[in-house]
Amino acid sequence: MKNKNIVIFISLLAFFIVSLSACKSEKNSKIENAELNQVTNGGTLQSRGSYKLKDGTLQIFKELQTVKDINQDPSDLIISDNEREEIIKLLDNELSEEDKQTDQNELFQTYEKEIKKAYVQVDKKKEKTVIYADDYKKEFTWLDDQGNRLVDSNKIEYSFTKE
Repeated sequence: MKNKNIVIFISLLAFFIVSLSACKSEKNSKIENAELNQVTNGGTLQSRGSYKLKDGTLQIFKELQTVKDINQDPSDLIISDNEREEIIKLLDNELSEEDKQTDQNELFQTYEKEIKKAYVQVDKKKEKTVIYADDYKKEFTWLDDQGNRLVDSNKIEYSFTKE
């Protein structure tokens, strides 16, 4: 009887340890190859955007459209104070101050940045997907049950795929 209790105890202990390690490894798994592509702009000036993570290197791309008339001469483009504030908000925590040049005289203003040592973590319990790097964090909330459709703090929606 005593041996039977010891076997049951050891079996339960082993099961518990395996269960805990499985939960921990799923929660802390780092994805180094993934892609987020903009689907909707959430009513913002951002017309295109993507986050491409390949082998730990993150490429951020954002394209903003401040022009109301596509036939407008870019040299005549004047950005209002409200548009400038929105651009800064859209680029805040994404780009350095020198990368945030809000006075581009183009029909579409483009912004790009590369970040090394980046990764994505998917938290199924909280239904969030987060991109991390040394001095960078970008959080997305799930819009569907699988985490394939995400939204950021600016209400811009993205599709999410991982390799």
